[in-house]
Amino acid sequence: MKKSIYIILILIIFFQITKEKSIAQSSAGANAEYETLSIVDMPTAGIIPKSFYDINASVYSGGGFLAELIFSPFNQFMVGLSYSVTNLISNDELVFQNYPGIQIKWRIVNEQLAFPAIAIGINTQGYGDFNKDAKRYQIQSPGAYIALSKSYDWALGSSALHGGLNFSFEPRHKALNFYVGFEQSIHTYASLNVEYNATLDDKEDLYLSKKGLLNASLRIPITSGFTFEFQFKDLFIHFKDSDNITRNIHFEFIKRI
Repeated sequence: MKKSIYIILILIIFFQITKEKSIAQSSAGANAEYETLSIVDMPTAGIIPKSFYDINASVYSGGGFLAELIFSPFNQFMVGLSYSVTNLISNDELVFQNYPGIQIKWRIVNEQLAFPAIAIGINTQGYGDFNKDAKRYQIQSPGAYIALSKSYDWALGSSALHGGLNFSFEPRHKALNFYVGFEQSIHTYASLNVEYNATLDDKEDLYLSKKGLLNASLRIPITSGFTFEFQFKDLFIHFKDSDNITRNIHFEFIKRI
């Protein structure tokens, strides 16, 4: 019953937003102005244009809040800082992450007709609850990574394939990890993103009962530069002590300085 209510609520909001929205797009839909920076949690080879900034925020389970500011000082390059707090909307004690997350991304190869875009970078921002004792997040940060992205236009709209290798700095037992994903526009109204994070570097079994996280998101352009996103994480329900899909909301705003 609860799942049906969530689905109905999402559909009502989706059609209400898209019913009278302008042609202006953000980073979602067939007429997207900007590239997607992350599939859901994991990075793409997308970059914001030079002299643009990106402000994005997430509200997640446990009353958590994550905010990030990204800026592109040069072509094909961007830097950012992020910070999160758990129990912000709660009567429990606030839990702050120890230090801000850092993001650096440099696209070393632009996309060509038969070749994907390639970016290398560092992202130290994890997702979900921050455990001070274990000094890690529920979902570990990507760390150092290489990301590949290739876009396509076909009968159903705009599509893109993404994938990459990453090496998180957080786990005590470090290992190379991989992830893959895709995005598909739904006319000009939205984009559907799906990612699989293999979590090969998560050897502590602190949060996961099994390897692998399947995440999805519905990204809706509101107006020029502004995107609203419903996130559905752990579709396999591999988180310990969880019987349901994790649901977050995310906002993104991109603008030229």
